[in-house]
Amino acid sequence: MAGGRRHSGWGGRTLRGLLVLGLCLAATPVVGWWNGPWPDPWRSIRLEPAVLEPFVDGLMGAQISAYQVPGAVVAVVQHGEVLLAKGYGLARVVSATPVRADQTLFRVGSVAKVLTWMALLQLAESGGLSLEQDVNEHLGELALPSTFQTPVTASHLMTHTAGFEDRFGGLFAAGGASLLPLPDYLRQYRPLRVRPPGQLTAYSNYGAALAGHLVERVTGLRFEDYVARHIFQPLDMLSSTFAQPVPKSLRAQLATGYGRRLEPLGFEWLQAAPSGALSTTAADMARLMLTVLGGGQLGEARVLDRAWVETMLTRQFTNDPRLPGLTFAFQEYLLNGQRLLWHPGDTLGFSSALVLVPDQRLGIFIAYNRLADSQPRADFLKIFMDRFFPALPTPPPAPKGAAAGRGVRYAGSYLPSRSNLSGPEKVFKLFRPVTVSVLPDGRLHTEGLWAVKEGFWLETEPGAYRHTAGEGVLHFREQQDRMIMLEGNYPQGAYLRVPWYGAHWLHGFTWIAAAVAFFATLAAATSRLLSFRAATPPASLRWPRRVVEVMSLVQLGVLVGLLSILANLRALAASTDRLLDALGLLAFLGAVMAAAAAVAQGALWRPATGRWGWRIWYGMVVLLGLLFSLSLAYWRVLPVPFH
Repeated sequence: MAGGRRHSGWGGRTLRGLLVLGLCLAATPVVGWWNGPWPDPWRSIRLEPAVLEPFVDGLMGAQISAYQVPGAVVAVVQHGEVLLAKGYGLARVVSATPVRADQTLFRVGSVAKVLTWMALLQLAESGGLSLEQDVNEHLGELALPSTFQTPVTASHLMTHTAGFEDRFGGLFAAGGASLLPLPDYLRQYRPLRVRPPGQLTAYSNYGAALAGHLVERVTGLRFEDYVARHIFQPLDMLSSTFAQPVPKSLRAQLATGYGRRLEPLGFEWLQAAPSGALSTTAADMARLMLTVLGGGQLGEARVLDRAWVETMLTRQFTNDPRLPGLTFAFQEYLLNGQRLLWHPGDTLGFSSALVLVPDQRLGIFIAYNRLADSQPRADFLKIFMDRFFPALPTPPPAPKGAAAGRGVRYAGSYLPSRSNLSGPEKVFKLFRPVTVSVLPDGRLHTEGLWAVKEGFWLETEPGAYRHTAGEGVLHFREQQDRMIMLEGNYPQGAYLRVPWYGAHWLHGFTWIAAAVAFFATLAAATSRLLSFRAATPPASLRWPRRVVEVMSLVQLGVLVGLLSILANLRALAASTDRLLDALGLLAFLGAVMAAAAAVAQGALWRPATGRWGWRIWYGMVVLLGLLFSLSLAYWRVLPVPFH
């Protein structure tokens, strides 16, 4: 679940996706709206429903076709009015049930955190808790360990600066019977605190779940009951719920989520309910946006004082004052010169986003009942802003003469601050590398960033770079002898450079070479077993060769198991921890066998024990087995003490 989740970003995701959308839009009757007069982006723009609706109709039709999305919903509000709330496509394919903005419930993932943070602000307003108070004063037996001298506060939780490592395991449950009560989940799946609070952002579902439990501890109500009583009911959001499963009265309205292969998914049970268990309609989210943009009031109902809403929308933390940061509910995002406040959300079968443009008193909610790598959501927001709030052209940055020399300092592999560092989940980042390289002309080339997946950057000042074809910026700084990279439109996290032995390419090469060696060794052994003409090797060669073959079988099993989990991570979400623990035991056996095979090599290198080719081959396989085990230890798949 993300906001998260490293799966979404706006700038430069795929030109092919935008091209497909452009071609689709060209075939719709609304193409005229693209050719009309474009507004001045620096003044307040009031959208007209007569222009807005056909434009969104065409765009959503193109997206549903281009991305094979079963259904979607859009709500747009501005200046205290709902300009558009409309469903597109199908909520359930089998029954051909259409999406309706006022009836169809979507699971909105991390967009739910906006409600969690609002509940905390309500308690701060009433004096139930202080945002700068040590959360341990309310947590009782769930008090956080004193890993660092600085205590964790509610404001740290709301700005994702509590210092938790990331944990994916346990986020989902296999079914309602295995869904843990919130305190049990928090106890059983507690991540380590890996950095002092208030130092660096690292998006945390656990932190939001802990905030939900704070609400429970202060009020004595279950989190879902508190939100229903103090937010949903006053705002007449009667089709919104955190309950799992949703109440019987709403179940018939729940959209089906679909996987990557368009397979229908069952109800998604989230252990960390305050982080993403919200089910809601576009009409209800329109009411929420009107409330926030209206200073905490909707009609006669007020859920938050205007001053606290201003606090909610004001930047509270940033990794760098020159870059976007986090408010007490949203992530800042600079797009076409406009300051957007947004919160994305993903589950296994849904993708959504809630976006506010405070200067324009504008709110946008969009949701799809298929994840599709969050690309439709990203394209919708980009195309929408380009149409109604286009950017003024800006000249490219001028290259600096000394940029190439300085750029070498920043090259290398980076690990997102939102990573697991103590357990096998760290390996999830192996095949999502973040790399920085320096070109001869001084430009930086990056791959794997959150907002700009791949791009080129020119230096504008020492340690600061601007994207050559967009608004993206990069800043570098050293902190405690470690290089940190900050991406402008990724305020909810940072990137930390890893040592040379942690370079993704090095581990990737090791895994590929080891896989080839293990497979070839087992293939040769199988061929010998099936061949009646195979010569029987000397007895002195048999046992060391058998050790190498058994090691190859075990290590190849670890590799295949890991790749299977990584390829089906979302499908295996509820059982990830157990599977990784089992692979850890297998990896330990593989390491033992690799050590035994290394010892056995002494027998191969005695005089008259065999041909040089056999000696060299088995020696190479053993070396790769040892390197593979070291790589597994680095990625914490092979259990090792955490430092």
